[in-house]
Amino acid sequence: MEMNRSGSGAAALAVCGAMAVVGICHAAGSFGQKAELEALSGVYASTAPEPWYGGHGTRNFTFKGGTWALTFTHALDGAMQNRPFACRTGSLQDRSRAEGP
Repeated sequence: MEMNRSGSGAAALAVCGAMAVVGICHAAGSFGQKAELEALSGVYASTAPEPWYGGHGTRNFTFKGGTWALTFTHALDGAMQNRPFACRTGSLQDRSRAEGP
């Protein structure tokens, strides 16, 4: 997870987790069957910054071989220049780049 010094790690993690749950639940409601969800392949990405709780954000979902990943980037401005944090989650994460002990 990337953050600036003024951000809160817990808040960033909560937002990223909420984005993942909302995205997966939406997909489940649209497709319904486990086999159909596991067959998803490709990328859904925001075409432009979206309004997000007083700021803006972009989402990038990747589906491949029954696994998924989400990268969410939050910014305080519509040009996405002032970014308090970005987070990545999902089963496609590159575990070799994990931060911390």
